[in-house]
Amino acid sequence: MKKHVLLATLASGLLFFNPSGQALADVDLHVNVGGPGFVVGYNPDFFYVPDLGYSISYGGPYDIIMYGGYYYLYRNGYWYRSRHYRHGRWVLIDRYRLPYKIRRYRWHDIRRFRDVHYRRVHPNRFRDRRERDWRDRRDDRRWDRDRRDDRRDRRYDRDEIRLR
Repeated sequence: MKKHVLLATLASGLLFFNPSGQALADVDLHVNVGGPGFVVGYNPDFFYVPDLGYSISYGGPYDIIMYGGYYYLYRNGYWYRSRHYRHGRWVLIDRYRLPYKIRRYRWHDIRRFRDVHYRRVHPNRFRDRRERDWRDRRDDRRWDRDRRDDRRDRRYDRDEIRLR
């Protein structure tokens, strides 16, 4: 009897804990496309901003910060770091892994400090556009005699307005 109970328990245990007959096939596909595709095809001009304590580039498509032997780039809400701005590999880093001098300011404030300092160093490069337009303005552009519109008959203008 003990033998039959033991065999029944063993058989029910094998049937109960037997894996299902379905074959579960799982496919994992990992494609590594590398780091972000930043190509700095120029030599950026860096200048030191004493209010911030590090150097910032200007005059290019990317705003790059040079601090502590690394180059930091802010693009589309993410920070990237590289050993060299041109030939290096740009690695995505978390905001909390930035040096404190960079992390303590928002990106908008860093740009503002950069622009204010650059305007102090090069005051004539950022003249106000209205001022530049005022200096280049010629008052004789408003005269009709240059375009020969003063000889045109005004009746034709009224007819064109009615047709519209």
